[in-house]
Amino acid sequence: MTNYDTLTEAITVKQAEGYTFDFNLSNSTLDCKKLNRTFDSTEFNVDAFYRFEGDSNPDDSSI
Repeated sequence: MTNYDTLTEAITVKQAEGYTFDFNLSNSTLDCKKLNRTFDSTEFNVDAFYRFEGDSNPDDSSI
């Protein structure tokens, strides 16, 4: 798995790979404002997740 130094770097690379929609986690759903749609846990798969460690909380991670 590729490691990125920053969230911005990861987003830039993923957008270039074709991941063009932004999603927000809301309880057990993912919300996409661009599509005006909410997806429950049976409608999506997490392809990868990345951890960004710095001077702040080492438990921070983004999907």
